Amino acid sequence: MLLAALVAMNRAAAATQFAVDPEVGNNAFTAVFDSQIGERITAVSSAVGCTLTVDEAKREGRASCSVPLGSIRVDNDDTKTEHFGQWATNKKT
Repeated sequence: MLLAALVAMNRAAAATQFAVDPEVGNNAFTAVFDSQIGERITAVSSAVGCTLTVDEAKREGRASCSVPLGSIRVDNDDTKTEHFGQWATNKKT
């Protein structure tokens, strides 16, 4: 009975959570977008934040990541970066 309780406790405590701090800056992404009219842009950011939850007993994991829109730079160009931000938020100009 005690063994069963310990095993159940161990399984309940098996989920481990990891996080990546977007403020650290050593975590980046690069995304390439191709439009239907043939334009290609490259968006980059070094402010990726992620959370990873791992259940070692089940050998399963879940992850979610996010990037602040203001940290994304497009083709290293101010105008393209501004237009991308407007497009991403459906802002009309």
